Amino acid sequence: MLLIILTSHRADCFALCVDCLERHTDLGKFERILVMGNALKPKHRRLAQDFASRHANAMLHEFGPRGLEMTMQALDEVLAHYPGRLVVKIDEDVFVMPGWLEGLHRTYLRNKDTGCGLVSALVPNNNVGQAALHGYLCAGWPEYARSAELRVSRSPSPHAFFHLKERAFRFTHRHGGGAAWN
Repeated sequence: MLLIILTSHRADCFALCVDCLERHTDLGKFERILVMGNALKPKHRRLAQDFASRHANAMLHEFGPRGLEMTMQALDEVLAHYPGRLVVKIDEDVFVMPGWLEGLHRTYLRNKDTGCGLVSALVPNNNVGQAALHGYLCAGWPEYARSAELRVSRSPSPHAFFHLKERAFRFTHRHGGGAAWN
């Protein structure tokens, strides 16, 4: 199994991403961990190099210039070197929690005979998700929550939160999973 961490311009998110990975994942389960750095600035490059140096199966693969086209080309080139492998790809703004990898793997195993091409985690990339992320950050990483670099939106209405929880709950139960909400 291969883990790809794509990072480009958010060193703050990358630092939190790998912190969560190291806290909540047995990174030894991966044959290879590739940190794919798209036109990294020096401080960001050092963070990626430090992460790779902490794990014998990890390496930094840099490419550029920055942009979606170069990213897709670099991903294609990397994937060509690992044919037939199960690939887990996350971006720098994905912050995993305990059990995330096992949950993705169970979902993949339940659906692999259907020809599914992708199993993905949910990403907090809207106001509702960012508000949920803010609570998570404040509870687990107050230094990140206070960081001026980390941009978190104001909390949405409780009505919006209810609908997000309801949709996620229905989705997970429809697909044989489970969900628990505080």
